[in-house]
Amino acid sequence: MGRVLGIVALALVVLASDARGDVITVTTTVDEFGTGAGCSLREAVKAANDDAAFGGCPAGSGVDQITIPAGTYTLAIAGAAEDDDATGDLDVLQSVSITGAGAASTIVDGGGLDRVFDVAFGATVSISDLTVQGGAATGDAGGGVLSNGMLTLSNLVVTGNAADGGGGLALNGPSSTVSDCTVSGNTATTAGGGLEVQGGGSATVVTSTVSGNSAPYGGGVFNLDTLVLRNSTISGNTGSTQGGGIYNNSGTLALHNVTIAANSAPSGDVAGLFNNDVSGTTTSQNSLLGDNVSATPAHADCGGTLTSAGHNLVETIGACTITGDTTGNVTGQDPVLGPLGDNGGTTATHTLLAGSPALNAGDPGVPGSGGTTCEADDQIGTTRPVGAACDIGAVEAAIGGATTTTSTSTTVTTTTSTSTTSTTSTSSTTSTTTTSTTTSTTSTTSSSITTTSNTSTTVTTTTSTSTSTTSSTSTSSSSTTSSTSSTSSSTTTTSSSTTSTTLAPVCVGGTTISKGSIVIAKLGAPTGNERITFKGVLDFPLGQPATVDPASTGAQVLIEDLATGGAVGVLDLTHLTTPIPPGAPGTGCGAKDGWTKKGYRNLSGALAPPTCPAGSAHGLTNMVLADQRSKGKGVRFAVKTRKSTLTAAGPLRATIVLGATETDSLAGRCGVVTFSPSSCKLRGATLTCR
Repeated sequence: MGRVLGIVALALVVLASDARGDVITVTTTVDEFGTGAGCSLREAVKAANDDAAFGGCPAGSGVDQITIPAGTYTLAIAGAAEDDDATGDLDVLQSVSITGAGAASTIVDGGGLDRVFDVAFGATVSISDLTVQGGAATGDAGGGVLSNGMLTLSNLVVTGNAADGGGGLALNGPSSTVSDCTVSGNTATTAGGGLEVQGGGSATVVTSTVSGNSAPYGGGVFNLDTLVLRNSTISGNTGSTQGGGIYNNSGTLALHNVTIAANSAPSGDVAGLFNNDVSGTTTSQNSLLGDNVSATPAHADCGGTLTSAGHNLVETIGACTITGDTTGNVTGQDPVLGPLGDNGGTTATHTLLAGSPALNAGDPGVPGSGGTTCEADDQIGTTRPVGAACDIGAVEAAIGGATTTTSTSTTVTTTTSTSTTSTTSTSSTTSTTTTSTTTSTTSTTSSSITTTSNTSTTVTTTTSTSTSTTSSTSTSSSSTTSSTSSTSSSTTTTSSSTTSTTLAPVCVGGTTISKGSIVIAKLGAPTGNERITFKGVLDFPLGQPATVDPASTGAQVLIEDLATGGAVGVLDLTHLTTPIPPGAPGTGCGAKDGWTKKGYRNLSGALAPPTCPAGSAHGLTNMVLADQRSKGKGVRFAVKTRKSTLTAAGPLRATIVLGATETDSLAGRCGVVTFSPSSCKLRGATLTCR
């Protein structure tokens, strides 16, 4: 239980076959110790520790396997100053394998009483396929897991934990490996919001994502020892003092095909990677540092000395000295990244968009052949290379970079008078068409958007991109021309659909929503009169987050239609659009708009003060957020709208965020629930999903 300075070492350990023990299956979600007829998780750990039957669990023997079925297992026996598994955290004293039914199904919750797992020195332990959440190690290390042993973590989600150091993970043992894990939404009061590495050994993190964590030093990662990162993403973390993504203090850090992006340093110091040159050494190859945000822009991506082994992209180097082999390095250029999201694989990643200078810019050697070459596979399991050479960063993009597909979903009539002059010396095209025309235009830009629109109109188009026009009547085209035209046009776009294959994440590493329901009344023609009621309970443990004060933080609501093959926001009040702002009545867009003790009230129909565009509230009338965790009832919420436009019939995905900013979204202050078509019933004009 006490903080032992050791090593956060993460090396794969294979349990010796000659010591293989028994299977102990947990049969109850209740936290009990020597009472009851079932086999609780705490009792299973005790039986494995002592190789003796305990409570409702059979005796262990050698290196046992504890199997945890789907369910939420909340630790409820208080007593943090104990080291024999009877109270507080789960003290793992002997070698054992602990396996859940999947991170989405098996949840082990510390209940805010203590950390969740404490692995003792000398034990060889593997933990896989579950979520570790709600741990709290006040004044100590490792809110989710503290290890002084040999540890292997795989297919885990570690979220919503807190500690003095290593909010999610404090790995102090002689050797450990973290693979295919998500460490998100954890906090530390000193260092290492996501994970902290200490002590004299070696740690390896592979194909994993550390996102949305926070700490004064090393919001994502704080290293005091030997740490190797391979095919991993460090994103959206906050270091309030130094090192939003990674702070390498006094250790040896090696980066192999790593992406460090979208981290922040609000104090103005280094947001991406900081190396303490007094005692730390950082080596990087085929890795990307970009799109990090600091109050001092020149400090955004890198600080201290970075020893290059070749083929890195560092967007800003104002606080960074790059030494070593600089072959193939790219500096001062926008990496052109997509948002953190699901790009395949088991963890969230950033993909490279079209036009990224990181495309095909990795080491030209055969990937996986050692030395300075790229890793053989990328973070999501794609074999490198996809193009002529491997890409810089954690993810190998599709040839030419990833794209997003968008088309309009509204009926718009516009009358325009334009005067256009275009002079080109290359392959520009000017087309004038009077007919029913389908135009497909592909433009390579930093946001890489591909758009298809269906129009019936009289159009004069001048473009310097690659344009293809199909018409049933006459079309005149000229190439490499200088032309001037003046045209009046009336355009009507109808009966098209909107799909987006890439949406920025609104909730990363959040909690579950229980008792969730969506009721849509007055569904159907004429649209625009729908009334939406979205209710549920955010299952945050007491103390995580510490407070719920929407009047100070604001909130976000998102309801998405998943039926079209891509997520489409049908009620989108998020940091990407118009979140629900903080503030008392009178501070919103109307004299009575704002938060009261009973929730947020909107009478004006608008959000986003002071501009307050008409209709920006999308029909929102009120939102209630009530923190009832002290009564064991979670954070209750209810959202109501009227005169909304919603034509979807499911499946639906709904998100609530406690806060109006992207930082709140990435810090896990949120919850998500999905309603399948089978959970929805349509009766008349009312759709009810539960």
